[in-house]
Amino acid sequence: MGKEEIALKLKQARTKSNMTQKEVADILGMTYQAISNYERGKTKVESNILVKLCQIYNISVPEILSDGNELQAIKKAERSSTPDLQLEKIIEFYTSMNKKGKQELFDQAEYLLGKYPKQKATNTRAI
Repeated sequence: MGKEEIALKLKQARTKSNMTQKEVADILGMTYQAISNYERGKTKVESNILVKLCQIYNISVPEILSDGNELQAIKKAERSSTPDLQLEKIIEFYTSMNKKGKQELFDQAEYLLGKYPKQKATNTRAI
């Protein structure tokens, strides 16, 4: 996914949250021009800023970075019994990868889902 698509999704998320660029900038300790540059695709959003923006907009990072197919796979993973910290780490890995890495991670996840089918819920949690 390119800068332009990410920029558009960020702008849509902000407007859906009924926030101005200045309000978001104030929360982040930035200028409104920086937020504008992110939303116009003029400046690449660093991963730490992207995470903060998603928290402000109450959306997930994959919602910004993924197309429909990737997002479906991630939402399925979120419904699994994986502890939240493990899921957050997987998302962190995913967001730091290039397109080829993201596809390989997705392919590996599909492979593992086939190899280890969903089990009935138990009281134990994965570590």
